[in-house]
Amino acid sequence: TTTTLKKPKLFTVEINPTFQKIAMNLVNLAQLQDYVTFLSVDLNFDGTTQNVATLLQEEIKNSSGLKKIDFLFIDHDKDLYLHDLQLLERQGLIQSGTIVVADNVVFAKIDDYINYMKQLSKQNIVSTQTIPAHVEYSSQQQQDETNLRLLQDGIEITKYLKSPHAGLPATT
Repeated sequence: TTTTLKKPKLFTVEINPTFQKIAMNLVNLAQLQDYVTFLSVDLNFDGTTQNVATLLQEEIKNSSGLKKIDFLFIDHDKDLYLHDLQLLERQGLIQSGTIVVADNVVFAKIDDYINYMKQLSKQNIVSTQTIPAHVEYSSQQQQDETNLRLLQDGIEITKYLKSPHAGLPATT
């Protein structure tokens, strides 16, 4: 008996076209182009972008029949972490077993996101932990010379133990 594994799919969003082109070249060089979908978002004049969660949700819905996100790494507009996560939850894309990693939650003071995860943890919907880290691109010398509190950061690692909206119909 042979078991057919589902083909893994990585969706990535990059607002800088130059960086996206470099990433695409690296993916092609590694011959992983069948596994990676690059989503483009436009940067608006006011510094905002189109809604990344909506873009991701539409692409997943239109792709190879994916029903949930297995792993989500959040590192975009810090003001939209919670909003976009909740949108993906309502769409039914975040389910039991999904792992979500949110970057820069301490340095950027994304308290609404951290508090939301703590609330879900109290309801036994998730298991979550804030892992201390240093601000990226800071050297040990900078940390020694600067008030270390200014360079503290962290990532929130969350595993969904249950679907957050179990029993609720997905919204469109």
